Amino acid sequence: MQRRGEPPRAQLSWMWFVVAAACVVLCATSGCETRLLSITVDVQTDLVPQLELGLLEVEVLDGAVPRGTGTVRSRRTAVMPQLAEAGEYQRGRRVAEIGALGSGEHTVRVIARRPAPPGAPDDGGTILTERRVVVVLSASRTVRVVLDAGCVGVTCPGAGDVDDATQCLNGRCVQPSCDPSLSASRRQCCTGGGCPETALCDDPSDCVVAPCAEPRCIEGACIAEDRPGACAEGEYCDRSARACLPIPGGLRADAGVPDAGGEDAPSLIDAWVAPGEDAGIFDAFACPAERCGDGDDDDCDGLVDCADPDCASTGCDDGDACSHGDSCRSGVCAGTPITCESTECATRSCNGSATCTETPRAGACADDGNACTNDVCASGRCTHPSRADGSTCSGGRCCGGGCVDVRSSARHCGVCGVDCGSRACVAGACRCAANSECVDFGYGGAATCYDEGDGNGLRCQCVCTGDSSWRGSCGECPGTAQCEQQAGLNVCFYP
Repeated sequence: MQRRGEPPRAQLSWMWFVVAAACVVLCATSGCETRLLSITVDVQTDLVPQLELGLLEVEVLDGAVPRGTGTVRSRRTAVMPQLAEAGEYQRGRRVAEIGALGSGEHTVRVIARRPAPPGAPDDGGTILTERRVVVVLSASRTVRVVLDAGCVGVTCPGAGDVDDATQCLNGRCVQPSCDPSLSASRRQCCTGGGCPETALCDDPSDCVVAPCAEPRCIEGACIAEDRPGACAEGEYCDRSARACLPIPGGLRADAGVPDAGGEDAPSLIDAWVAPGEDAGIFDAFACPAERCGDGDDDDCDGLVDCADPDCASTGCDDGDACSHGDSCRSGVCAGTPITCESTECATRSCNGSATCTETPRAGACADDGNACTNDVCASGRCTHPSRADGSTCSGGRCCGGGCVDVRSSARHCGVCGVDCGSRACVAGACRCAANSECVDFGYGGAATCYDEGDGNGLRCQCVCTGDSSWRGSCGECPGTAQCEQQAGLNVCFYP
């Protein structure tokens, strides 16, 4: 049932159709951007920072603009870092990330200026050279712009060049369509009788550079990269003089890696980037592979050694002697831990392997509570060898490593080794019924079963034959025990 005052359902449907159609027309006429894109700009140049190159200006212009200014969408200015960072620009340096761009054609313009004279504004230096790259955006992307020193002082188009030869590359004026960074299907270098591409660098042997530099062909341009160690401390590689020259006064060596602080602070590459548009890490397009373990960012991706995914699972040294099998794991150097604890009989220390280095110690060690053992260190361990049979102990004598009351023990009667068998031991002598029993008990071949008359009955006695008054070792008692020949019963004893 329709309420009073409400439009009919057919009328509502018609109204929504009109609104939707209006939106379609509006998007068609004014453009409906539902996604904003960005361009990240990497610059590669062999212009020497602070000596030749004072700053870089990066602009993004709407549309394809082969010359002139056009409509500037965004501009960034990068002040050059200290001289010691020149190699970063020779290998390629990320200098800008410009966002809030729509899809379609844009022109990236990079201008290189000389160092500004004292008192001049930051952009007061003379323009050395510039390069434009046309970008067709359908997604966010990174653009590489090459500024080679061979284009310094070259004005395009020059005498004899076609009107649209507005770009300088490797010292020659070429058309924007000749840009080697374009895909082969879009790149056009030949017009009529000449083909400028023949003048572009396609082999490093085509380049003429200083002996202190290594030539590289980068997108048709000769880029000279400093040879490590070719110049002495306090010198730089000069491309024009083709030699190592002293660094002019007033320029200081850099404090360390980019953005490390100290002397870097006045020229941080991120300092001029708008909030939320960080310039990011170095690009890796012209860098060698990461050499894991050398402490350097060899592939220019801003990550060093184990922090670089390229080094995953490679060997490393975590600096901890108490780990072994060190390798790059989850971005850090780590090994399998091992515990090396010293003991009372050995000093144990870590050596970086799966085993400990052990140095044995001599001397006494922990008492095992047995009075008939010696507690001594041997081969790095606490050992408890038995004391000699017959050694004194609290309550008797040591026999086989145990303290025994030899006055009553049937297994060690009188001395160790005299075993009374099923007979009892009384006052240190085995009860017996015959001489042969005493021989079997261990008293020796001359032993007799004798009644001393003391009320203890027949008991075994040792007998030293041939001398009725002899006392000592006569072979009739086990081990080191002696036989005492005396009035009454002769007994085995320990002296």
